[in-house]
Amino acid sequence: VLQAAQAQHDTAALIAKLEEKEAAEEAVVAEQEARWKEERAAIEAKHEQDLAALVEQKEVVIVQMRAEQAKAERAQRARAVERFKMIGRLARQTNLLKEQQERHQQTQLATVSMKFRDAFFRGAIHRMQQAQVRLGEQVRSLTAALTEAQATAHRLAEENARLG
Repeated sequence: VLQAAQAQHDTAALIAKLEEKEAAEEAVVAEQEARWKEERAAIEAKHEQDLAALVEQKEVVIVQMRAEQAKAERAQRARAVERFKMIGRLARQTNLLKEQQERHQQTQLATVSMKFRDAFFRGAIHRMQQAQVRLGEQVRSLTAALTEAQATAHRLAEENARLG
């Protein structure tokens, strides 16, 4: 009977120890779960903060990109306007050169004609030939200048068409 009572007491003590141990393990598990939940909540909050910062940065970058694009478009329009102005100036200069060339040719022709008559009547054909040579050189010089101005105007018009 004594042994049975001792065994019962030992069994009860053993069960109490096991229950204590199980309760301690459950407390450790509960504590660990609580820590994990806190860590997870902190990580989620950090991710939400990071995401909000990224969204804000994205918006700032978009605003900057739009501002830079608008600036580039304004600069491109300004360059196009300058090209058009330059083409207009070159066209006016070309027209002026044409008019000057025509007046110069008419003046030179009249001068040569008068010199020719003078030379013919005075017998100075040599002077007439020199005047004609000078006139030819001047006409070639003006023609070359006109051709160069027209080529420049044409190149600028092509460049403007390509860029515009």
